[in-house]
Amino acid sequence: MRHACIAALALLLAPPAARAGLGPQNVVVVVNAHSFASRAVANEYVLRRGIPPCNVVELHLGPLSDFEQVGIERHRKLVLIPVFGEIRRRGLSDQIDCI
Repeated sequence: MRHACIAALALLLAPPAARAGLGPQNVVVVVNAHSFASRAVANEYVLRRGIPPCNVVELHLGPLSDFEQVGIERHRKLVLIPVFGEIRRRGLSDQIDCI
């Protein structure tokens, strides 16, 4: 009986269990709104994985050449800052594990 009480107390005081894997609610899909290919891949991924619509972030990046170099500062400005801003604005910060 004493061991059962200790085990129950340990379970109550333990932090929430870590997720064993990514669920659809833990993923944000980023789409270049100006790219047919980006939309097609994103739509298929969202459909097959059951990603909630609120977890899809569209960016208006314009067409990018296949060989265009995108430096880290440009990437940060055009992609990272807007995506993290949308995650915060939509109240998803506590649930997103993967972009």
